[in-house]
Amino acid sequence: PQPATAESYAVDHVAYVIEFRARSMPPDGGAYGLFGRGDRTNGNTCFCIYYDHEGRALAHVKSTIPFSRSFASPAGHIRTDRWHTLTFALDRADGTLTLELDGQVIARQPMAVDITNPPQSLRHRQMPLQIGYVRVQPYAFAPYEPESEHCRFDGLIRAFRIEHR
Repeated sequence: PQPATAESYAVDHVAYVIEFRARSMPPDGGAYGLFGRGDRTNGNTCFCIYYDHEGRALAHVKSTIPFSRSFASPAGHIRTDRWHTLTFALDRADGTLTLELDGQVIARQPMAVDITNPPQSLRHRQMPLQIGYVRVQPYAFAPYEPESEHCRFDGLIRAFRIEHR
């Protein structure tokens, strides 16, 4: 494992923010990806933010140590009739992962037992950040098993930014 660096520290105290308007909802059992890094095919770090046919915002995070978390908002949050601002925040200081929608916390999850472990980073240089697509695999994101075409976001993205927190 790589030790923490100034770069990884900065990346691990951030909020990823996307402003979007969904054109359609995914098919039953499917998911549309909003943004993420990696696809979990090589066992390395990844995180994916997406939404399902019930309008739930979901997050899956896997780090370079044996650590994996999935969590979701209640149904009905993502709608096709309006613009949304979705924030995925990672804060190692208090050990939480948070999803916020339109300024309100809709889901929160403890990050891990040992949040001070330096290798626990969401930065992985070989895996670029992807916007509008994440590969949602059944063994990583159960119970979803969409076809690859169901992982692509269907709608408009007005802005995407990474904020230091």
